[in-house]
Amino acid sequence: MARKRHSDEDVLKLLREIELKLSAGADVASACRGVGISDATYYNWRKRFGGMGRAQLSELKSLEKENARLKKIVAELELDKRCCQTNSNSSTYGQRCCPLFHTKTPPFGQGGGAVQLEIRS
Repeated sequence: MARKRHSDEDVLKLLREIELKLSAGADVASACRGVGISDATYYNWRKRFGGMGRAQLSELKSLEKENARLKKIVAELELDKRCCQTNSNSSTYGQRCCPLFHTKTPPFGQGGGAVQLEIRS
């Protein structure tokens, strides 16, 4: 049987439909069969979306989107940090190590070769 993707709104609608059938006295297997999903799918959906309204669903979607955005930012910053650490350990001076950070290195013979990082915004 081909796998069918349901949107989150469709999942909420199907869960409500199943709950109505269950409250009318039907068992889980027949209620799920009536809407065209398996028992396992019903239990997975109920675990994820159980008791959730449309407002909560939209809030969940926005939080998941924000979480993905923040994870991407953290990953990019971690990469930039490692890039700067690699460049500060190398013997070349005056290179820009990454787009967010700018290295300031003293001229040869001054300051002992320490690298200072300045965050650019």
